[in-house]
Amino acid sequence: MGQSLSLNCPPFLDDAKFSLPPIKRVAVIGAGAAGLPTARHLIDQGFDVTVFERNSAAGGVWNYDERVSPQPPFPSTVSVDVDPSSPPPKSQFPYTLRYKRDDVGKVIGSLTEIEHAPPSACYESLKNNVPTPLIKYKDFDWPANTKWYVRHEVIAKYLHDYAAHFGISQRTRYSTVVLRVKKEQVGEKKIWKVQTRTLIVSDDQFEVTWNEEEFDAVVVAAGHYHVPRVPDFPGLSEWHKKWPTEVIHSKAFREPSPFANENVLVVGGGASSIDILRALGPVADGLYQSIRGSHATPIRKAFAQLTPKRTVHLPNIKAFHPPPPEDGDNIRRGVVEFEDGTKITGLDRVVICTGYLFSYPFLDHLDTENVRRAAGSTEKKSDVSRPSTVSDFPTEKEVLTTDGEWVRNLYHDIFYIPDPTLAFIGNSFYIATFSFFEYQAIALSRVYAGKAFLPSSKALRHYFDDKLKKKGSGKDFHILGRDNEPVEVKELVDWVNRDGKQFGEPIVTGHDEEFFEVRAKSFDVYLNEILGSSPAAEPPSRD
Repeated sequence: MGQSLSLNCPPFLDDAKFSLPPIKRVAVIGAGAAGLPTARHLIDQGFDVTVFERNSAAGGVWNYDERVSPQPPFPSTVSVDVDPSSPPPKSQFPYTLRYKRDDVGKVIGSLTEIEHAPPSACYESLKNNVPTPLIKYKDFDWPANTKWYVRHEVIAKYLHDYAAHFGISQRTRYSTVVLRVKKEQVGEKKIWKVQTRTLIVSDDQFEVTWNEEEFDAVVVAAGHYHVPRVPDFPGLSEWHKKWPTEVIHSKAFREPSPFANENVLVVGGGASSIDILRALGPVADGLYQSIRGSHATPIRKAFAQLTPKRTVHLPNIKAFHPPPPEDGDNIRRGVVEFEDGTKITGLDRVVICTGYLFSYPFLDHLDTENVRRAAGSTEKKSDVSRPSTVSDFPTEKEVLTTDGEWVRNLYHDIFYIPDPTLAFIGNSFYIATFSFFEYQAIALSRVYAGKAFLPSSKALRHYFDDKLKKKGSGKDFHILGRDNEPVEVKELVDWVNRDGKQFGEPIVTGHDEEFFEVRAKSFDVYLNEILGSSPAAEPPSRD
């Protein structure tokens, strides 16, 4: 699987340590798999914690909603900003407006319930693909006899129960969207100001309240499955414009019945593409899968076992061609051309399963594309070059995102190097999610409590630069995987245990033997369970 990569700077490059200001009040953005353990461990350390969650319950992506989010732009290759729907200028916070329920579902302007809190990417058949023993939080077991692979409602209940058990729910502002996060001078110190919008829906009215509160630190734990990534394939945007309900991103997929007796192209090679192909197996007619790279690699061959046997595996897409003029708007007469010269026609649907972009619209001053747009610049770049029309522009050592593909200037993917009172939990890929997020949360809470120490600014910067040199930019920067996740966990555990000893903090245990035993068996168990459900159902007859 490749050589493990250690990026620790033992213990520091110099004897200096980063001096954090006193922290009492902490905002946590998100009450999903990353935000919940973050809140729990901050509460355990005695902080005054407020969690902001845009949905009406904890659980994040694991909460199923048969409604779907508005479709993204086609293409969608840079993280997009969100209309903050602000109150009137010079309004005093909190500011509340009430609207009659029969007002065509509108809240303010064109904002609806779905636009306030878009449904997650959870589809009806979603299961975990990391065994439940590996995604268990500390001090909170799964119910007895829980299988390794379970449906979304089982995982959602585990998260709901966790939030209730550790008193997180009572500290959470549900149905609340974070609109803006920025550090400002207040009196003699700088403080984080967090502006929010809360939507309360009753039988006869909507109540919208904007508020602004002050915090000593802000932790972003909102996940990265919100803003779909749609590649810029030639002709794809024209296909989506002509057939918006037939050409969709996987975030809009819920269940297979609308695809019955149809020919479907699924674009992408990740978990969602496999799940959707399997869901379509018993009902669809023709099934096609397009991926970048080779289908012949060992991991691709393993994944191919999980798809219906009749799936036609194709290389990357070269272009989507429109139907001949005489065929008008018939999608089945359109042609999709692939990089090896293969062409297919007769499609009824296209599902784009190409993942998501990192997007922090509430931190738009640290996103170069948002800054460009706000200044009226038409330049579109995925770098940190300053456009001629923009003065207040984040420097290379300040920017968080440029194109949504990765997050810059973080230490251990957690602490924002220019100001560690801004932090992130849950940005890493290919990990045992829940348990890994908890190790990050423990490190964060110990640092904020002054019971674990950050190295100097120089050492923080060296860590990031060294990691970037070794791993490269883009999504690869955040990928850990089978080899590097245990290394990262050990570094976090060793760090907090070393520093916490002088404060009498309890010893944090890392991955135990059971973790590695389960992990060693996990793919075989997954294959047996998945293949046992007979995905290669005979295609239905087509009228």
